[in-house]
Amino acid sequence: MNTSVQSQRIDILILLAAVIIFSVAGLSKKGLAAFLGTLTGLFVTLGLTLFFGGVLKIGGMTSPFASTLILTGHFRLDIQGIFYSAVLLGA
Repeated sequence: MNTSVQSQRIDILILLAAVIIFSVAGLSKKGLAAFLGTLTGLFVTLGLTLFFGGVLKIGGMTSPFASTLILTGHFRLDIQGIFYSAVLLGA
């Protein structure tokens, strides 16, 4: 995947977290602590996902519908990116 695309996705993730947390908690010490805790958790999860995904060579083709999508003509579908995104959303 293109590095600039990944950087843009991380920027969107940080912006979205900031908007949601500071809208709820306000610009306070609690809001800042919640924001920093959220970012720390997301980056730890992202790091672990990328590390173990590379070590274990997880391609994302383990889901039952992935092969069906590929066989129906979606050859350019980034199954691994979708899998990593699902891991981050689940965290």
